[in-house]
Amino acid sequence: MSTEQKITLQQLAEAFRDSGLDPALELVRLLKAERPAIANGKVLVDDAGAPKMVHLLEPETRARLLLQLLEFTQPKLKAV
Repeated sequence: MSTEQKITLQQLAEAFRDSGLDPALELVRLLKAERPAIANGKVLVDDAGAPKMVHLLEPETRARLLLQLLEFTQPKLKAV
């Protein structure tokens, strides 16, 4: 069983605010952030010799964050 702790969008936004940062801007930066791809301890490069870049966050984490952001900005309508 996994003991991985999940961080919510609200917790993330509060942490950004506590640090004096704009949560919306920082979330966009986080979703767009990239890092060099690494395999067998070495940075992968393209044909031009530049490092191949991959998203900083795993696809599942990015999807969950985007869904939470959508729920935050576009709340579900309640049936009347």
